[in-house]
Formats: sequence, C-alpha cells, structure tokens
Amino acid sequence: MRLSIAHLSVEFHGVPALDDVSLDVAPRCLTALIGPNGAGKSTLLRCIYGLVPYRGQILLGEAATRSPAAGGRSGQVAYLPQDLQVRSRLSALDVVLLGKLGSLAWHVRDADVERAYAVMEDVGVAALARHPITELSVGQRQLVFVAQALIRNPSLLLFDEPTSALDLRHQLELLTLIRRLVEQREATALVALHDLNVASRFADHAVLLSRGRVHAVGAPVEVLTCPTIEEVYGVEAEVHRRPEGDVLITAIRALPGR
Repeated sequence: MRLSIAHLSVEFHGVPALDDVSLDVAPRCLTALIGPNGAGKSTLLRCIYGLVPYRGQILLGEAATRSPAAGGRSGQVAYLPQDLQVRSRLSALDVVLLGKLGSLAWHVRDADVERAYAVMEDVGVAALARHPITELSVGQRQLVFVAQALIRNPSLLLFDEPTSALDLRHQLELLTLIRRLVEQREATALVALHDLNVASRFADHAVLLSRGRVHAVGAPVEVLTCPTIEEVYGVEAEVHRRPEGDVLITAIRALPGR
C-alpha cells in the first residue's frame, strides 16, 4: 500500500510533537522508524492510523484522507500500539478473533477459528490459545496482539515497538515474520524500533526522527553513521559495516551537555 505524508504537524498543549513532516514510505518494504525518546515516532504512527488530529495530508493507497482509520476498519491497515492495556478475561484465541471484528457474524465460523490458529502458529502462541490473556506474560500478550493485528492480512502494518517486551529469540522470530509478510504478501511495514542494530539488520529503509522532524531517510547503512548518531542521540559510537550489508553499532559513551 502506498503511504505518503505531506507537511504533517501535531501539537499537544501548544508544544509541537511533529513539525512539518513529509515522507514517502516505500511500498512492499520494511521501514524502520527510529529516533530518541520524544522524537515523535509514536505520534506519527497514531496520526497515520487516525488516532491523533493533525495538520497536513496523509495519502493511503491512491487517495488523500483525513480519516486514515477507515483503512484499519476495512482491514487494510493494522496498528499495534506500544502500550497494551489488558483487563479482559478473554482467552488469547478470543483476543485474536477480535481482530476480525466487523467481518464476524453472530456466530464465529470454523474458517475464522482456523485462520486465528494459523496466525497464532505463525507468531508462536498457538499453544496459548485457550489461556486467559490476563494470565500471560507481557511478552506473550504482545505476540497475541501481533496475531490480532495480522488476522485480516493487512496491506499496511504500523507497529510501535513490537519487540519491546520480547526476549531475544522472540524478537528475531517476530521481525523475521514481518519480513516474510513484506516479501511474500507484498505488505508495507512501518515499524518503530529503539534497537538500531535490529533496525539495520531487518529494515530496507530507515526514517530517523529528531525533535519532531525528519532528520534523515535512506538505507540503514546511510542513515546510521557516527556523526548522525552523535548529533541526534548525543552518543559517541562505533559503526562497523558487516559483510552481510548491515551495520553493527557499539555505543561508547554519552556525550556531556547533550
């Protein structure tokens, strides 16, 4: 799905959160949204999904829209927030089936249940299907909500720190799954990530935000340079290019006065 953003600005209580952001997200690619805390990553994703009022224009598909959430309701867009509040006693399977809300009839069809199990198997939580969601670990819940986001085969994935609560193995498995969706189903993914090494390894493109503005856009090896990391993060770092084509970043020290 095509995603273009033009002159997007957002203010909270008179303080700019996004400032004149213009961006074309490459279709059928995984784009990492990176930047320090408070750079505007979560706000940008929420704007695209239609959860935050904004000035400017967002183009989803072939038409500009002031209500991008319509794409989410149709199943074209899946959004996974960073903070997932869980109070229900629903089972993990029920939570995943809620992702079909709008297409489910009064009775859940066998095909819907089969689809839910298949997605949960992909994500690695099929064994937890009958467990109450409140009894799962934070990382397990995260994966259940990933399955909920994927059940409708969305064309655009908006994921906000989807690996934040996951152990190393599940981080790798989830990002490998997102890459597979991009490559095999021609989905477009915009994924906010804090780990720059993970972004370098898995992303086709990187968008670096700083203080609500786009600081750099390009291949991760072009964006993640020593001067850029120093300027945006205030960190002295070593950046080594690996034979695989990505980079390995080692933080040396926080720079004083930054």
